[in-house]
Amino acid sequence: MKKPDTSVSGRDPTVHGKPWMPLALALVAIVLYGRTLGFEFTNWDDQSYILGNPYLRSFSVDNIKALLTPGSVRGELLYIPVTYLTHFAESLTFGLRPWVLHGTNTCLHAINGVLVFFVVQGWSRCRVTSLLVALAFIVHPLQTESVAWAMGRKEVLSTAFALATLLLYRRARNDDVRRCYLLAVVTFALGTLAKPTIIVLPLLLLLEMLREPRRIVRPQVLWLIPFAVIAIAVYWLNGLVDVGSRMSLFQAVYLPAILNDWLLRFGLVSAPSPLYALDATLNPNRLVVWQLLPALCVGAIVALAVWRRWRFIWFGAGFCAIAAIPAMTIVLAVDRQFVTADRYGYFPLVGVFFSIIAMRNVLVNGVSATTSCLPSPCCCVPGVLGSRRKSGARAALCGNMCWWVTREFIRRTIRWAIITTTTTGSTMHSRPISRPSSCDRM
Repeated sequence: MKKPDTSVSGRDPTVHGKPWMPLALALVAIVLYGRTLGFEFTNWDDQSYILGNPYLRSFSVDNIKALLTPGSVRGELLYIPVTYLTHFAESLTFGLRPWVLHGTNTCLHAINGVLVFFVVQGWSRCRVTSLLVALAFIVHPLQTESVAWAMGRKEVLSTAFALATLLLYRRARNDDVRRCYLLAVVTFALGTLAKPTIIVLPLLLLLEMLREPRRIVRPQVLWLIPFAVIAIAVYWLNGLVDVGSRMSLFQAVYLPAILNDWLLRFGLVSAPSPLYALDATLNPNRLVVWQLLPALCVGAIVALAVWRRWRFIWFGAGFCAIAAIPAMTIVLAVDRQFVTADRYGYFPLVGVFFSIIAMRNVLVNGVSATTSCLPSPCCCVPGVLGSRRKSGARAALCGNMCWWVTREFIRRTIRWAIITTTTTGSTMHSRPISRPSSCDRM
């Protein structure tokens, strides 16, 4: 076993830093979503898959075997035994009470915020950037559905396993710790059984390796083979459950319209909704040229980042695009009542937040500072140390502008998050929603 590298370049920043930052992030998540403990179950999905699930009512070997058998849960079109086993444990300990399930989701969201902090710290080597990205991940209103909805457990649970896999695999790569590698394989397997959408994680691990091509070792590429085997196996198991789906490639022409709606919701221009109906989102009359502009702008920014070697920006965009592949395939399904949902962005939005914060650093430090893969941590303090570089006055102005934009975005995000979590009880628990439980494939 190779001795861990203790030099500055080889040190894993996820094991260093100020301990108050993760604790503060967890506290923010608990305070913000603690009010969900007073929410009831929704009148869709929760009733069918949790309260009406006969395998969650009592402890028996037959019930456990049923939860582990694909297609045993009536109406469930995903193979998510780990998620149901968490509900099974809650049922045996406290009973299927709303505050128990909402409390578990809140705790998992707090854990995910802390894990995002450590994951981004490994990407940027900067505690300020990690703190801002994790804070945006915790408080953004688009995350509300996954946390405040009891059946959103599969999102927060699979994301926790995915983030843990990223951390463990990075530790295994940097320090050649086999125990961390084996744990990464286990957490990935558990995550895919919590929700199969993270089967794309091997591609994200490969993307992390491409971000630092000089550190790639051939045996480490072969380490991805067990992850690929697990992903293929989980995909096959889910194929045994969902056998009646009809797909059409023609549906892909609606992706620009969906991307446009996502950008509006992400930018807090339009309010989140518990349901994005098919007839409201996929309307052929709306497929006009101007709807292609957001997709073209995003593509141009990513192309510019690759050309100018702004690795943080294209890496974040690539992370989001790869993580969102399972959600994009939903558009290809025919005769669906909904084509997207806020919960589909719970994990992919980590890459978006990272790209935005990294773009701020690019403007502050100048183009020359972005050609290196890992800028120094002091480069992340906007408008303070950026003026020491060439064109100091312009850099300081850009830094102050970027800091103001970031501050305003986080302020508006927190305000919308408070409003969203407050109104969730009335919009998701009181108002009837015409949505059969069998329509939830993701």
